[in-house]
Amino acid sequence: MISDIFNAIAALAFVLALMGFLVWMLKRSGLVPGQTPRLAKGAKKQITILETRALDARNRLVIVRWRGHEYLLGSGANGVTMIGTEESDFEKLLDTGDGANDAPKSPNKDDGDATA
Repeated sequence: MISDIFNAIAALAFVLALMGFLVWMLKRSGLVPGQTPRLAKGAKKQITILETRALDARNRLVIVRWRGHEYLLGSGANGVTMIGTEESDFEKLLDTGDGANDAPKSPNKDDGDATA
């Protein structure tokens, strides 16, 4: 009698452990809807959430950077809406080449005003 109860508990524990392992494998592989697969080692993230602001209990604003562009998104009960977009400041600096990274020039003491 006791061995039957022990066998039933052991079988239940085995089945639960097997189910947990299968769920873990599905999540890890990215086959579960709504789950994103893990990035490989050394892979760069493409989406960055820069800022979020809650407007009320259900609505919020989110600024997201994706592929060098920033997007202002509104998220609420009706879904997600893109409100605006612009090129990322970092990308603007790279594209314009305006010398924003150059060090400021210091005034030269010998600039032709030789007063003796």
